[in-house]
Amino acid sequence: MKRLCTMVIGVSLAVAFASAPAGAAPADSIVGLPAWDQAPSAGQGSAAGLRGVVSFGPSDVWAVGAAGAPQDRTLAEHWNGSSFSVVPSPNRADRANTLEDVAGVSSNDLWAVGHSDVTNTGAASTLAEHWDGTAWRIVPTPNAAGGSTHNSLTGVAAVATDDAWAVGTASTFRPGLLAITLHWDGSTWTKVRNSCGQGLSDVVAESSSDVWAVGGDHTCHWNGTTWTPLPAAPDFSGFSVQLQDVAIVSSNDVWAVGYALYGCGEGECATGEIQHWTGGAWEFVTHAVPVLYGVDAVAANDVWAVGLGLGPGIEHFDGTDWSQVPSGARIGELFAVSASGADDLWGAGDKGSNTSGALVEQAPSPNSGAVIGRTHVSNAVVSWFGPESGSVTTDPIGGAYQVGGLTAGTYLFTVSYGGCIPDSKRVTVQAGTTIAQDFHLNCGG
Repeated sequence: MKRLCTMVIGVSLAVAFASAPAGAAPADSIVGLPAWDQAPSAGQGSAAGLRGVVSFGPSDVWAVGAAGAPQDRTLAEHWNGSSFSVVPSPNRADRANTLEDVAGVSSNDLWAVGHSDVTNTGAASTLAEHWDGTAWRIVPTPNAAGGSTHNSLTGVAAVATDDAWAVGTASTFRPGLLAITLHWDGSTWTKVRNSCGQGLSDVVAESSSDVWAVGGDHTCHWNGTTWTPLPAAPDFSGFSVQLQDVAIVSSNDVWAVGYALYGCGEGECATGEIQHWTGGAWEFVTHAVPVLYGVDAVAANDVWAVGLGLGPGIEHFDGTDWSQVPSGARIGELFAVSASGADDLWGAGDKGSNTSGALVEQAPSPNSGAVIGRTHVSNAVVSWFGPESGSVTTDPIGGAYQVGGLTAGTYLFTVSYGGCIPDSKRVTVQAGTTIAQDFHLNCGG
């Protein structure tokens, strides 16, 4: 599910970004937030990509995905506080194997799920692997549509050693696409009956009786006994909703993110979709960067979402508003985000649709910071000179700018626009912190 939607919208991304609301304009609430930047990921070649991430603390982070050309073997990486290393993970022979998500109750009790694809046939089997603190091993999982059709797991959540959920999508000739819900009872994965629509992308569990799953324009809730389907809110603009991930703050405070598709030219464009559950029904909240794939919540006033903008997209909710936050990477996309606390944030993805290698981002960055501000002049050029140099163009609507991933140190920032008197200021960038610096261009008005 997560990988498919990248291909659907990729052609029209530039148009989608231009059509998205001005979420890129910095809000005062962004100042002081942890600054994001790339963390070193274990090298696995240009075809490596990460799809899931989970953090148990600053020195215990797991990320999973696939490696190979094409992506034909599972990839599991572990962060020990200073570097990532590849941890061997098994594969089914003569198949292309991918891990799509990872979750666990502890660093010695992890689940990773995905699929094993039969080359050139379209058939695929569900795949689940368990980490017991020593090794990953494949654990048998049922296929909702039978092994000769396509079965894919894309989300996993764990409540306890004997209580975990995996969700995904099965493709059959009749009735077509089906949502998969599998439950782990401590010894066996079994199918659980559901009416959760035509596929699920991800799942999150607060307790054994409070589990949420999302996919397409459907959400589904497990109350400990049954799955209850609940429709997503209609998009404010009437677009087609495609939810990708869900996060729980409390039973009446749940967030879902994804994207909404709309016709543009001869194809489809996308804009990020954010919805909120406060009990009773889902509510549309706002659009965001073109695509959102992952969401995680630290607290009611500290929620993070990641995806794809002009490069990796990162959004933050402060309890009142959603705002776009600078990313430390210039290219790439983030498919998952995990937070063990307000000061331990991780995002995982790739550096461009599985063609340039795995991407991991971390906040607060130990080496770099971010700068945001306003110039009040659209399409002005903001440049910086110091430990590194570069430039960005201000927002076409409000003249705001954002720069992330700047090596800590002192910079000369300048802003210019044709026909205006430029402005410049010295700016000290602090590692791990987002700071504000406004400029004033004298344009004779």
